[in-house]
Amino acid sequence: MSSKLNSGIKYLLVGGMAFISEYVFFIVLYYLVDLNIVTSNVLSFIIGFIVSFLGNRQWSFSKNIYKYKKYTQLVFTAYWQFLIYY
Repeated sequence: MSSKLNSGIKYLLVGGMAFISEYVFFIVLYYLVDLNIVTSNVLSFIIGFIVSFLGNRQWSFSKNIYKYKKYTQLVFTAYWQFLIYY
């Protein structure tokens, strides 16, 4: 598989994960924490942006394979801990 195609697939996967993160955080903040819709949307957008930025920077377009594993594990661990505890 070519490097550009591989990066494109990773880019789509990171985008999907960012969307899911943003949506889940919005639902949690709006319905469970009972924040207003604007605050929930802004905070969930920030979370989605961070997931997208770190994922694309460290995994999609990174040349160092070991570097992205560390950050991917960190993001997934933080994501699942948030879901479990909230």
